[in-house]
Amino acid sequence: MSTSASLEKRLTFRLSPLLDLAMAVRVMQQPERFGRPDWTERVRARLPEGLLERLERGGTDLFALALALDDHPEPPPVLLARLGDDDPQLADDLLMCWQAAAPEYAAAAARLAEALQADHQRLRAQGARAFLSSLSDRISVDDQGALVIRWGSGLRLGLDELDRVLLVPSAFCPRRFLFYRDRRTLVLYYSPGAAAQEAGGAPPEHLLLAHAALADPTRLQLLRLVASTRLPAQEMARRLDVNESTVSRHLRVLLEAGLIAREAQEGRFQYYAVQWRRLADLYGETRAYLTAPGDLPGAGGAAAEGDPGV
Repeated sequence: MSTSASLEKRLTFRLSPLLDLAMAVRVMQQPERFGRPDWTERVRARLPEGLLERLERGGTDLFALALALDDHPEPPPVLLARLGDDDPQLADDLLMCWQAAAPEYAAAAARLAEALQADHQRLRAQGARAFLSSLSDRISVDDQGALVIRWGSGLRLGLDELDRVLLVPSAFCPRRFLFYRDRRTLVLYYSPGAAAQEAGGAPPEHLLLAHAALADPTRLQLLRLVASTRLPAQEMARRLDVNESTVSRHLRVLLEAGLIAREAQEGRFQYYAVQWRRLADLYGETRAYLTAPGDLPGAGGAAAEGDPGV
């Protein structure tokens, strides 16, 4: 069997309300990393105050939990009720999260189903390599059939490391694609229409993430600390007078953008290194995008005169 066929055999599309719920909770818990998409305010307004913080303090891996429950075909409330015997508080909290997010998921359900059907046909027509690369420039397939993801200094997952890759069109994914790995299962969340953005002249996602990562004063200060001295996140938090969880989230943004990479783990302390090559390449990549031939956004429209700029 060819490497492309072996990879394609591992790919499975899935509409998963529970996996998407885990994504929604993560996005709402980490505005430093993901911003505040429009739906977050509506969902938060339906949630009891402090619930998201309580879930975060509990430390449960909601993605792993959703994966374990998602193999059963029952509706989310039924699946979440099963948690009640072992952890009634967690079951109640997640049920409230689902009730708050369900209207947003229902509004997107038809769009997700259409995307899944269309993308399944595209996968069969294009093959695994071309299809995955069309979702985002941050994911590709190498000559050995391994998945290569732009994350930190780069993440490579060979076919011998994975039993299945779940492709989940998501109502809540704030990127063109995000991933979660649980042992030999890889979940690839993607936004419906991600391929159209890649093909339609939108900026490459790795370029957007790099500029967004640098457009925050706290992250720039963290980057300066990483560049100038060797410190764990705990000490960076002390120097910047912010809490450790905030620093960790900002570091993940810099990791996702490829601007830093994990250098070493010493006990419970994680150390990072600046990816100088990535920073050096950023200017050239930005210039290449800005000067690329092709139709410009809104070409043909008349420019406004006397625009005050506000």
